[in-house]
Amino acid sequence: MFMKKLLTIYFFMLLTTLLTAQVSKTIDVITAGTLSTLLTNEEKATITDITVTGSINSTDVNYLNSLVTLNDLNLASSNISTNTFPAASFINNTKLKSIILPTTLQTIGFSAFDGCSNLTNIEIPNTVTSIESSVFQNCTSLANITISNNVTNIGELAFYNCKSLLTIAIPNSTVLAAGAFSNCSKLLRFIVQNENLNYTVIDGVLFSV
Repeated sequence: MFMKKLLTIYFFMLLTTLLTAQVSKTIDVITAGTLSTLLTNEEKATITDITVTGSINSTDVNYLNSLVTLNDLNLASSNISTNTFPAASFINNTKLKSIILPTTLQTIGFSAFDGCSNLTNIEIPNTVTSIESSVFQNCTSLANITISNNVTNIGELAFYNCKSLLTIAIPNSTVLAAGAFSNCSKLLRFIVQNENLNYTVIDGVLFSV
């Protein structure tokens, strides 16, 4: 009886380890739109960490969103068609924890990460000039984000309800749409770069000039 209980405990410990183990893969996509053909059925069901290089498009990005165990995504060395991250591509994805965006990206489409409640880390390249409306809305675990000096536009409600966000630096040429940082209950500090003449901070509160 004792041995049976011991074997049962060992089995469950082994099963737990297998279920929580990191499954990683690097994929080079030669032809945009074919990413789904480069993973085995087993990988599709278990992969947690993917690095994608090569050429991708909105079909590939939407496919990545469908992977049920994906936590960490590195797209730094990929080239996405139109240099725009597709709108609503990861909307309400509660699995994604970390993403590195393509280094050639210029625009993050509206609601791209809206509702990614477990997203804690995102790396936005210096090439990005526009963060469209509701991109990070309801990303309630996102505590820190760096916005480069090349970003000229942050859309309406872009960071709405990012309840863990603590500090934001507004670059020199950036213009904020209505409610871009509204309902960010822990946001205690705005930093406005000296050359940005559109905003000022008084007692920690951001004002339009």
